[in-house]
Amino acid sequence: MAGNSARPEVKNRGWIVTFSAMISLLMLGALYAWSVVAKAITEDPNFDPNQWGEATRSWPYSVCLIFFSLIMILGGRIQDTSGPRLVITAGGILVGAGLIVCGLSTSPIVWYIGFGALLGTGIGLAYSSGTPPSVKWFPASKTGLISGIVVSGFGVGAVWVAPFLRAMIKAYGISHTMIIFGVICMIVMVIFAQFVKAPPPDYVPVEGGSATAAKPKKVVVDWSPDEMVRRWQFSAMVACFAFGGGAGLVFIGKLASIATSFGFEKYSAIVVSVVALGNGIGRVVYGKLSDDIGRRPVLGVAFALQAVLLTVLSFWPVSSFTVNDAGNKVYDVNPSTGSLVLVMLIGAIIGANYGAVLAVVPALTKDYFGLKNFGINYGLVYQGWGIGGFIVSQIGAYLVAAQKSDGDTNIYLWAYYWVIALLIVGVGLLLALRAPKKVPAEQI
Repeated sequence: MAGNSARPEVKNRGWIVTFSAMISLLMLGALYAWSVVAKAITEDPNFDPNQWGEATRSWPYSVCLIFFSLIMILGGRIQDTSGPRLVITAGGILVGAGLIVCGLSTSPIVWYIGFGALLGTGIGLAYSSGTPPSVKWFPASKTGLISGIVVSGFGVGAVWVAPFLRAMIKAYGISHTMIIFGVICMIVMVIFAQFVKAPPPDYVPVEGGSATAAKPKKVVVDWSPDEMVRRWQFSAMVACFAFGGGAGLVFIGKLASIATSFGFEKYSAIVVSVVALGNGIGRVVYGKLSDDIGRRPVLGVAFALQAVLLTVLSFWPVSSFTVNDAGNKVYDVNPSTGSLVLVMLIGAIIGANYGAVLAVVPALTKDYFGLKNFGINYGLVYQGWGIGGFIVSQIGAYLVAAQKSDGDTNIYLWAYYWVIALLIVGVGLLLALRAPKKVPAEQI
């Protein structure tokens, strides 16, 4: 009987948990494929153009970002206390329900509820519960890599979602497509949620395939949410998240339209998928680089490179069109294959730089504030993404609408300048950012 007092070896389920969480997030690409859906709404006669103006089409996306961001706090708290499996399962059900609701109506109000509130809540629950349990199975030297792999599912999701939705909408229309897509998302997310589980509280990850449950050899500083929000580092991280996240979201939601303005209308879905692929790959690559050379330098490079590439796009020639007798659009500029490839390459790198924010910030949150309250702490930091997604994106949309009403050809020019300025400020904040030094009073 004496042998029973020894702590049993705990099998490292880290990779199973990581890839199950990633696949669950893979179904959330509906958010990043909104540009395809919004464009289809303008072409579907069932959607009243008087109800679905330029500003209206931005609201389901923006409302989704708000709910997504706010629910991250609740989801993080629940997964910290009750485990991630329950939270991701609930998220999958709500994601599916939200898409199905959209398929049942053409009313903007219903889409605000379905795509905005329900889908946003489901995404927030699922997203909040993928990274925390995954990184707990691995040593600190792999935090960035594992974080990047998990959240890459969300970014890569649009790679398959964009062409899938485009093909389905063409064959069955928007309403039937949203219902079918909702059912698929619900089934896949609920199934893979069952494999996402955090390790025991006293589990100590080591380099290799397994670890034994034991007490840590050194004290790890874990900050409570109240302690964290009083530190200036928290505010700086939220601001960086808002600037870097907002800079990406302003254009991710408009990618199909931007590609069309360059004369690439028939390739718009491919452009969306290429950017999404860059988004997903960038999360893994930047996450791994942050493990090797540091979080702040990697994020600073991503911000600076993003500003440079957006500056390049701001000078890109746009194309107007006329409609011929056959009803087809004829553009006044016929872009070359080389220019299409270059735009796709730039778009992929822009997606990667945006993905860096989603991979590195959670790792930085864990580094600065510990693992014990990682779920809710990251949920609070993640509000920066929501702020960026709503405020930065809405200001960007306003600038686009204003420039469009002025009759300017390049309607995205002011929006480019807006986010470039934010990225420059973000680089400055990252240069000043340092880990909090004071240990909480109750910390042993």
